[in-house]
This record gives sequence, structure tokens and C-alpha cells, in this order.
Amino acid sequence: MKSFLREMLSESVRVSLMRVVSLIVVFNVMLVWTIVCIYKREVVDMPWGVVSIVAVVVTGKAVQKFGENRYVDRVNS
Repeated sequence: MKSFLREMLSESVRVSLMRVVSLIVVFNVMLVWTIVCIYKREVVDMPWGVVSIVAVVVTGKAVQKFGENRYVDRVNS
């Protein structure tokens, strides 16, 4: 878990702000959902708005990572 978090936050010395934001958003959504489920003592459905926000954040990070890889490959060749 420690290596996963380290890899998620940075590949090098610099920390990617988009990675931090995506990690915070997903962590907060899951934390709030877990607390609500425990409080109500049942599995509660997540609203579609929350699911779509998480999907947009994760997709945005994936697109950014794809763009970075293509740029680095182009610069290095």
C-alpha cells in the first residue's frame, strides 16, 4: 500500500497536482460513503452526480497521463 501511494503521488521528485487532486477526491468520496453506510447500517447507493464527478476526475488524470507519455516519447526520440 505504501509503494502504491508513493507511486500514485509522484514518479519523480516533483509531485503531480492532478494526482493529488484525484487521490483526494476519490478518498473523500469513499470516506463519506463509508461513514453514511455505517451510520444508516445499510449499503446506500451513491448519487449519479457523485459517481460522475469521480469518473471525470479519474478520466482527466488518465488523459493527462496519456498526453504526458506521448510528449515525453516525442521529446526523447
